[in-house]
Amino acid sequence: MRLRAFRSISICLLITIVIACSAPSDDEAEAEVRAAADSPETAAESSEATITAVNVYDYEAYWPNIVVLEESWLPPGQEKPLKAKYRGALVRVEADRRVRVDFGRHGKHDIPIERTDLVQRTVDVRAGRRHKTAPGFVLQMGTRLVDSSGEVPGALPSIVLDQAETFLCLFADPTAEDFPALARAASALDALDGVMLILFPQGLAGVDLATAHEKLRGASWQAPYAYPRLTPDHTRSLLGVDETPPYALVVTPEGRVLFRTALEDPRALAALHDAVSR
Repeated sequence: MRLRAFRSISICLLITIVIACSAPSDDEAEAEVRAAADSPETAAESSEATITAVNVYDYEAYWPNIVVLEESWLPPGQEKPLKAKYRGALVRVEADRRVRVDFGRHGKHDIPIERTDLVQRTVDVRAGRRHKTAPGFVLQMGTRLVDSSGEVPGALPSIVLDQAETFLCLFADPTAEDFPALARAASALDALDGVMLILFPQGLAGVDLATAHEKLRGASWQAPYAYPRLTPDHTRSLLGVDETPPYALVVTPEGRVLFRTALEDPRALAALHDAVSR
């Protein structure tokens, strides 16, 4: 994003210089200026110069880690509103101008952007006035994954997540009959450059880590997985209530959703492969 911004500034400076130095009668120079000014890239950068609720979705590199409610908001179907000034961890911004926020004990909610200070915080991050610790999804999962490669479970170093460009999140029950086949199909996608597969094991929240690790290795699972006791919370945070496992979610390091699909239909795996392979 910074590179694109720098390139946009360079183009604008070039246009200014050409206009200033060219004689009005120089048709060729004027044509070049008009072509540069009318190019799709220049137009896009110009239209996105000011971050607003309409285009903040396109500025994921500057999404803040934390957002705050600017006014009280009543979640659908609930009687108790969330109070103004509640702070929550930003899970992601949706394309339909909703902000998914994890408020901890106050729940995980999809809130209209206008009810939060997301836009101002995004502006502040881009301007360097507000510190951003790490990309949203990377920060959220950095210390909450288990390395499945060893016989004994161990924490996955958070630095490993920095190497991925795309995260394939799989929400499935390792004890299900079809899990081994699903695991094999997902592992093939994990081998693609820049893709990191993460399992959120369903149904194991009450099982100790050693037992869960043994079950996963017995199913030939070799990719990182979320701590079973934390998985219900992660599932509610990342999926919400509209989607149920088995499910796949493809996200960027910031948490922006690139693709999502239920996995009950066998054809969904082919669609998932196409999405991850782009």
